[in-house]
Amino acid sequence: MNDIVFAFLLIVGVFNIFWIGAEFVARKKLVGLHIFALFYSISYFITPSVEHFLPAAMGDEAIWAAKYNGGNQFFTVVFVLLGYLVSVMAYRVTMRMRRIRERQPRDEKKPMLIFVWLCLILSTICIVVYSSQYGGLLAALKDAAMIRAGGGDDLLQTDGNFLFLKYLIPVSAFSLLGLVALKVEYGYSNAVLVIICTIVVILGFLMMAGRNRFLGLGLALFILYFATLGPRAKFTPKRMLIIIGAICVGYFVLLYGKQFFASMSADSVSQAFEQRVANVGDGDNFKILQNFEHHYASIGAADAYVYDLSGMRYFIDVVNAPLSILPTRLVGMEKPVPISVYNTYMITGVYDSRIPPGLVAFGVYSLGYLGVLLVMAVYGYLLALLDRALLQPGFRRIIVPWIIVTLVVSGGSGDPRVLMYALLPAFFASALVLPLRKRFVFR
Repeated sequence: MNDIVFAFLLIVGVFNIFWIGAEFVARKKLVGLHIFALFYSISYFITPSVEHFLPAAMGDEAIWAAKYNGGNQFFTVVFVLLGYLVSVMAYRVTMRMRRIRERQPRDEKKPMLIFVWLCLILSTICIVVYSSQYGGLLAALKDAAMIRAGGGDDLLQTDGNFLFLKYLIPVSAFSLLGLVALKVEYGYSNAVLVIICTIVVILGFLMMAGRNRFLGLGLALFILYFATLGPRAKFTPKRMLIIIGAICVGYFVLLYGKQFFASMSADSVSQAFEQRVANVGDGDNFKILQNFEHHYASIGAADAYVYDLSGMRYFIDVVNAPLSILPTRLVGMEKPVPISVYNTYMITGVYDSRIPPGLVAFGVYSLGYLGVLLVMAVYGYLLALLDRALLQPGFRRIIVPWIIVTLVVSGGSGDPRVLMYALLPAFFASALVLPLRKRFVFR
C-alpha cells in the first residue's frame, strides 16, 4: 500500500516541477505560487518518496527512520495533498478578488536611490556594531558557525547588548534589490555602488553563517527582475546562461554550504573545506534532500504529540512569536519555548530546537488535522496578496520578493518564531519606505 502511495506522491511532485518550468518559460515570470509549489513538492512529495524507495541514499543521519513514520501512510498523504490543494484554491480565489484602486505614484527613481543608500549605510553600521561584540569583523566571521550553533556567549568581548542587530544585517539585501529595480525600470547603473553593496551583503550573510539567506536573495532577485521586466522579458542567450549558472551555484551552496561555514573557523579555510567536502563521499548528492526531510517526518511526531500526549497548542506559537524577537539582554525576560523544541524532542528525544515542524505538522500541532486546512488556506491567501502587490510598480517590487521568499522558506519551516526573525529586515525596510514615499512620491 505504501509503495503505491509514495509512487503517487513522486508523480505529483515531478509533475509540479515540470509545470513550474513550463509556466516560467511561457509567461517569463516567477511569482510566489511557483516558489511555494517548488518547495512544497520537494519537501512533501519528492523527498519522502525518495526516502521510502531509496532509504540507503539518505545516509544514517536521516530522520526519516523516526518511530512515527512506520505503518500505513495513506492518511498522512491525504492531508499532505489536501493541504496543497487548499492553499492553491485559496490563492486562486484571492487573486480573482476585486482590487482596490490606488493612487498612481510619480517617478520613484530619486527616493529608490535614497532607499538603497539608507539600507547600505544602516546595514554596514549593524555589521560593524554586531561584529564588535566578538572582537571585530574577522573574529565574527571566523567564529560565525560556532555563534550560530549557540556557542557565542563564550566568545563575547562585551556585555552583548547589541547582539540583536544581527537580525537587521540582511537589510543590506534591499540595497541590491533596489539597484536591480533601478536598472530595469529607469536604466540607472552605478558599478561602484553595485560592488560596494555586493561586498556588504556577502560579509553580512557570511557573518550569519546561513545558506538560506544566499539562496533566498538569489530567488528574490529572480522574482524582482522578471516582475519588473514584464512583457519585455525574453530568454536571450545571456539570460539563459545567467539562469543556468545561478541554478548551479544554488545547488552547490545547498549541498556544500554547511561544510563551508564550518570550515571558516579553521586556520586554512580552503584546506578545511576540501577535507569536509571529501568526507561527504561519492554518490551522496541525494543527501541534499536531508534539508527538506523534516517537513514530512514531523507530521507523525505532531500526531503523537496532539492525540497521545499533550493535546493541541491552539496557535499559541503565533501569539508567542513577537515576544521571541525581543532582545533578552535588554528586556530581561525569558522567551517562550518555541514549537521547534517540542518537535525536536518528539523526533529525537533531545530537548533542542534543531528540527522545525514544517507547515503541515504546524497545523497538526496547533489544531489537529483541521489546523492543516486552516493554516494552508491562510498561507495561500497571503501568497496571493504578495503576488498581487508584486504586479505594482516602484518600492513594492523591491520589498515584496524578499517577503515572498521569506514566507515560503522561513514560513514553510512551520515555526512562527523563525518567520518573525526572518521578516525583521523587511519590516525595517518598510519603515524606511513609508516616509520616502510620502515625501517624494505622493507629495
